[in-house]
Amino acid sequence: MKKSAFVTGSTGFLGLNLIDQLLKCGWKVYALHRSTSDLTYLNRKDVIGVIGDVTDFDSLEAGVPEDIDIVFHAAANTDYWKRKNNIQTKVNVNGTKNIVDIVLKKGISRLVYTSSITAYGEHRSVIDEETPSNALESVANYFVTKKQSEDIVQEAIDKFDLDAVILCPSHILGPYDFRNWVKIIHLVNENKLPGIPSGKGPFSHVSEVAQAHIIAADKAPKGSRYVLGGRYHSFLEVINSIQEKLKRNKSKAATLQWILHLGVHLHGFLGLMNRSKEPELTREKLMLVSSDFQVDDSKAQQELGFRHIPIDEILDDCISWLKSEGMISPVDSLDDIQSKTIG
Repeated sequence: MKKSAFVTGSTGFLGLNLIDQLLKCGWKVYALHRSTSDLTYLNRKDVIGVIGDVTDFDSLEAGVPEDIDIVFHAAANTDYWKRKNNIQTKVNVNGTKNIVDIVLKKGISRLVYTSSITAYGEHRSVIDEETPSNALESVANYFVTKKQSEDIVQEAIDKFDLDAVILCPSHILGPYDFRNWVKIIHLVNENKLPGIPSGKGPFSHVSEVAQAHIIAADKAPKGSRYVLGGRYHSFLEVINSIQEKLKRNKSKAATLQWILHLGVHLHGFLGLMNRSKEPELTREKLMLVSSDFQVDDSKAQQELGFRHIPIDEILDDCISWLKSEGMISPVDSLDDIQSKTIG
């Protein structure tokens, strides 16, 4: 019998990839989206759209069918700007509480919750499933709210016997990325990259993360959690690979930290003059891109078949998708641009 899934965050990066994988596996998919969402990509898929919002319990009560097998809660606000903290808390924390409550109320058999490696906070040691979290101490509200959201799910597991599984991805790349690493790709392509942060971490292909969610839905024991890492790289290595693929001159070193801190203050000053526009660099963003996340995801590899895809292959898929959608066009190499400018 065909399984049915209710997916939140259906118009987002992970949500769209998750839906693709579910449809390939023959699932019937209900896709939650707001009335104001851009449905360009969702409309291309054989799904049943449900208008609603994770922050609006009544819309969930009306929109979530009674016969759903699994709820995949992938919706999240990923901003790194303190002026958006209130809405981020509403979406991430209140929204997760609403999803947990609707799953319990409607007797849905399982919830698969997409958390984040940031829910563990910052650590100098390797992070695995047993690592204690210090995320509530973070300056980044995203770290704080992902930990708070996890706690809501865990409390429901402990107190109400909720059948839930928690997955914590790290840096994800791939098709349907509209606002994360795609920004770096565009900046590199246009030769406008202002600097390279010193951060390091594991990078994964979004399709592997999506598949891990589906296998977790089918096979993971109730109450289990998994960290999803990937191959470990510095941001410099990843950006150098992007530069090579786009025929750009390679950067030789990461930008000095004090220069990036100066950029935070400059963007903060400019932000005072335009309070509605998010600065390109914030204190919270700098903290994230300067962090060193080391992850042991051997549990996910063994139990979910999670694979580490080479970064060159991941980036090829990113760039190919951007080109196929007309979001990035092939351009001359930097040397050619310079020679034409001089000429």
